[in-house]
Amino acid sequence: MDAITDSKPSFYEITMQDRLNDMLWQSVRHLVSILLDKTPSLTPFRYYSYEISSILCALLDLYSLLTTKGTFSENFYSLCRNITSKSSIFSYLFIHYLLPCFIKFPLPGQIYSFLKGLTMLGFLYFNYNYYSPEFAILKQELIRQKTRYRMGTAFIGLLLLLKAVEVFFTSKKGVSEVMALDNIQPPYKDSVIGKGLCPICKEKFVNPTALSSSGYVFCYTCIRQHLQVYSACPVTNIRSSLRNMRKIHMHEGV
Repeated sequence: MDAITDSKPSFYEITMQDRLNDMLWQSVRHLVSILLDKTPSLTPFRYYSYEISSILCALLDLYSLLTTKGTFSENFYSLCRNITSKSSIFSYLFIHYLLPCFIKFPLPGQIYSFLKGLTMLGFLYFNYNYYSPEFAILKQELIRQKTRYRMGTAFIGLLLLLKAVEVFFTSKKGVSEVMALDNIQPPYKDSVIGKGLCPICKEKFVNPTALSSSGYVFCYTCIRQHLQVYSACPVTNIRSSLRNMRKIHMHEGV
């Protein structure tokens, strides 16, 4: 048991704690955005949702680092850092929440991804002590906890609540977007356009093409020219583009 405790964490543990950290961040960001949008007095702060979410996650990590020497996600998997002073904790918070501001740009992001791949490769196969550039800069190693800290039920409940709220509002938003779509009016029972004729040129279909947005069929040339000018279905007036064009095959005599 002691050998397991003193060994380096596995690739699975590192990956899962990284995913948990990302999930926690996304949940907090989503919850903060909803709170700022739904509360009129807080609406002016909605443009600072990223900063507010970063502060909340930083406070959570600060408390966890002071009590367990590991972040919330690291402590969840019984991992910790070889931190020797409080200044190391604040250095981590500074770099961890400032680094994304730089790597969001293409070139710094590519450089960081390359360095992260190298450090992870060295960590797994060449006994390198740091699994990411962030740990290398801070000179902090990720190790297993010698003393297992029990995570309070309040923190676990908070994590589950954040994820449940995110799932609820995400699904609700998806349903509202579907309900907000324009309803396609049914065609007239007695159409003045004969069967197998293009609604635009009133001639027999030439290279028939359907619009996925409305379901009506036209000649390829007719509907392409119409969409380039009006960007809408000529029958239902539903907004459409060239991406909505679908080639169909019709039997002879149809």
